[in-house]
Amino acid sequence: MASIRRTYFDQLLKNTKFSFPYYFYDGMGKVSLDLTAKSNLAVAGLFGEDVFNYTIKEDDEDVGDLDMRWGNRGLSVKWLQYLTPKLHGEVLFALSNFHTDMNLTFLKSTSDFRDEVIDYTVKGDFSYVLAPKHTLDFGFDAKNITFDFEVKMDTLTILNEVDTARIRTFYLQDKWELNPLCFLQIGIRPTYFTPGSHFRWDPRLGLKYRVATNTTINASFGFYSQFLTTVGNGEELLNLFDIWLSPGEDYAPGLSKHYILGMEQWISNNFNFTIEGYYKTFEYLLQLKEKGTFDEDAFYVGSGYATGLDFLFKKTAGKFSGEVSYSLSLTKRTFDDEIFCPKYDQRHNMNLGFGMGLPWGLNMNLKWKVGTGSPYPGVIGTYYKTEHDFSGDSTYTKRVHITAPKDYYRYPVYHRADLDIRKAFNWKLLKCECFVGVMNIYNHENIFLYIWDIEKDPAERIAVTMFPIFPSVGFNIKF
Repeated sequence: MASIRRTYFDQLLKNTKFSFPYYFYDGMGKVSLDLTAKSNLAVAGLFGEDVFNYTIKEDDEDVGDLDMRWGNRGLSVKWLQYLTPKLHGEVLFALSNFHTDMNLTFLKSTSDFRDEVIDYTVKGDFSYVLAPKHTLDFGFDAKNITFDFEVKMDTLTILNEVDTARIRTFYLQDKWELNPLCFLQIGIRPTYFTPGSHFRWDPRLGLKYRVATNTTINASFGFYSQFLTTVGNGEELLNLFDIWLSPGEDYAPGLSKHYILGMEQWISNNFNFTIEGYYKTFEYLLQLKEKGTFDEDAFYVGSGYATGLDFLFKKTAGKFSGEVSYSLSLTKRTFDDEIFCPKYDQRHNMNLGFGMGLPWGLNMNLKWKVGTGSPYPGVIGTYYKTEHDFSGDSTYTKRVHITAPKDYYRYPVYHRADLDIRKAFNWKLLKCECFVGVMNIYNHENIFLYIWDIEKDPAERIAVTMFPIFPSVGFNIKF
């Protein structure tokens, strides 16, 4: 199986007044070979990159440029083997390379961001059938990860670091149907991490109980360690992308404790309804200090929590299919005695999906999403500051901006509708599919970020919008 794609609207609209600032390309391929009746070897690879070049205008004049590129490349080899009638497993060797690059030039200021993560993984997953309704899963996961990142503001280098991390994990999980009404899942995931020689046990427990013929109650609890972390300092530009790095020797890996309780009800064979509530705590979170360097005093160590309710109503079969989901959530972080809602806090989110079959073997899918805007700091004022120039024995006055608290503002409500129509067919030994799609069909201007012109008094907010209406045409072939 192989697939390669590239969008061309940037080329079609080139040298016109409707120039399109974005394109992406990606490709993937997979070869699967049955070595014997009980073993299989699969080799897969992928690559892809998104490119966004945007000219920032003010009063029809170019005042800056935003150039962003982010993508991933990967290669994997997986071997599946049935060892006995009760025992089977697979071993995976994988390499991935993720990168993010951003350059922003605005007025007289330049910001550069570069982040690269290279991951070498060897992973094994095995399953042993103890009884018809009792299975023991176990395995290992070994990772060597290299981080290479750099952040610059004008001529000031905020971060410039190459780091490595090694993660060694073993897991054991017991899945047992105790009786027709009760299903139990219990496990443990011990992990060793360097640098810093950290060790975590991470126990987990899940329970599903059928209270009626078509209704179950689900409950789970678990410790989840995060041996890679993302950091920011609340500033707008550093929040565009997550900076991935290792906690290192000076900081403990992140730890989250999950408490989840939910109910699932099958209204009929094609309809089901799910409601789930959760509460999650976060410990050993890191936030970059505004003027810190990458050393033992570079970060604040903080904590936080997330809580919410998720609702899902889904129809899975028939002439019409679709789903409606709604999430109500609240997320808080605490750093250096400051409590705030981070960029992940989106109070309300709703997704509507609708699918149906059309004449001539066509399938149509329509999706609509609406959600609360994320919080951001922004500028609330400016003042003038007089300083002494010792080199010339004189004084000068400069304008200084006052940054608001991290969750003082919120972006406008985000909403977008996408339409997709597909036709699948077979041609000789090939499985083919052609499709036509339109993203953001009513051309709503969702805000990507705000850039503040602090040279003006008061500071002026300039909006950079997300993608406009975006049609696409494609053809897939599988063999």
